[in-house]
Amino acid sequence: MLLPAALWLAGCSSGADNPAGVEILSVNPKSGSELAAGEKVEISAVVEYSLGRARGEIELIVETAEGEPVGPGRGHNIAGSGGGISTLRKEITIPDTAGLRVSAIMRLASSSSDPAAVQAAIYSVIPYVPVPDEWDAADAAIRRLPPEAFPELPNWVKKELKRRQCTVPQTFISTRPHNVIQGEFARKGQKDWAVLCSTGLKSSLIVFWGGSGEEVFAFPAGPDKSYLQGTGAGIGYSREISAVGGEYILERHERYGGPEPPDITHDGINVAFVEKASSVLYFEKGEWLSLQGAD
Repeated sequence: MLLPAALWLAGCSSGADNPAGVEILSVNPKSGSELAAGEKVEISAVVEYSLGRARGEIELIVETAEGEPVGPGRGHNIAGSGGGISTLRKEITIPDTAGLRVSAIMRLASSSSDPAAVQAAIYSVIPYVPVPDEWDAADAAIRRLPPEAFPELPNWVKKELKRRQCTVPQTFISTRPHNVIQGEFARKGQKDWAVLCSTGLKSSLIVFWGGSGEEVFAFPAGPDKSYLQGTGAGIGYSREISAVGGEYILERHERYGGPEPPDITHDGINVAFVEKASSVLYFEKGEWLSLQGAD
């Protein structure tokens, strides 16, 4: 219960012995309560008013600590003449502000002066803290390993990965370090490396040709979040690369169709969305072809 507050407008009514005025009897939520930014709240005030023989209206006003009005419209409560007790209500969404001030005001039809206000309540506001989206949280929680976690990588590859600030994202299906592969991706007899490089929550497939860190091909980066899926244990990262040979490529084409493969003379890179589908990247005559993988 708020301590009663009152405003009496002596001389503004038609009878000086019965001045117009308004008194606040109670406010809900209680003055001094903490309200959370973003929540919907109905603020109500029970007021007692007297208008004498004049006519007028009373209203509930909600403002931020900075003096900005809150809530749609200005719903008036017509008091008519005489007096009585009325409940004023206003439903609002709490803005992100330092606090709220609630007032009851009275306007007299016979007066040209500005309406006078009686403060009803003051509330502090708990700042809005956005709840992380579960997919964003899962994206941030992807296990991403540094190049040092892969002892099989040559030092020149590790050096280039560090320069690019790469980490290697890991799928939910294995705890053993993966998404670093070796194969003959350009031509038979040449040992190449391919790595998924994640930086800034985006990954690029990077191919290191032969034995030089200067000969590198990087595919366009895409959001790691695009490779999340629901698992029995929650949400897991699902992009995995592996080296595949001609037998795999031809068998997948025979089984599922897709683009006609060229003569297969070296390895391809199978890029999989784990437990869903994959495609095979195959380097041919200076360009990468996308061939049928798993379906």
